[in-house]
Amino acid sequence: MKRAGFANRWLPILLLIPQLSIVAIFFYWPAVQAMQSSFYLEDPFGFGSTFVGLDNYSDLFKNSEYLKIARFTLIFTLLVTFFSLALALLFAVKADKVLRGAKTYRTLLMWVYAVAPPVAGFIGLTLMNQRWGPLTELFKSLGWDFTIGVHYFDTAFAAVVVSVWKQIPVNFIFFLSGLQSIPFRGNDLGGSSAQSVILMILVLALTVFQFRLVERRIHYT
Repeated sequence: MKRAGFANRWLPILLLIPQLSIVAIFFYWPAVQAMQSSFYLEDPFGFGSTFVGLDNYSDLFKNSEYLKIARFTLIFTLLVTFFSLALALLFAVKADKVLRGAKTYRTLLMWVYAVAPPVAGFIGLTLMNQRWGPLTELFKSLGWDFTIGVHYFDTAFAAVVVSVWKQIPVNFIFFLSGLQSIPFRGNDLGGSSAQSVILMILVLALTVFQFRLVERRIHYT
């Protein structure tokens, strides 16, 4: 087999410089600045700063509002991760068994992936509108006075539902790809199911890691 290579060793470095520069400027540099600033008390315009050590961190853990947001973020992360993975795995298993109309079924499950997050949020607000939303009317018929923006639980429920709905297609694509790459020769359904569960656990762990570390600066209120 022939291996592609560069005649000049500096050429690949030059090709990598633009991407590395973007990562350094927009990720590593702000991260270093944020870590440094967390040990100082600075004025809003950045003209002066006083070293305060760990006082900023201790103030955070004494702030009831911050702890409330952190607790909600953790619960939100666990709920969205669990339901988006569980439902995606269920749909992937069903889609993998569909023989007639398989392409249509899979397309209907994956099209949500093309919906932008702001649009998904708008659709969610429309479906759960306080006055004429169809889901709100459904909840009222079941005896639930569902009101977004007024009741904490109702608002949190809406955020979880929309987030799960938006995240399912991504997980569905990975699960379906994994299922289709498994030979179902010998009808080893138990072994295939075990592999799917292991895959779900790994994706769950990676998703929680992403929410807690990569996106820890995002607060859901």
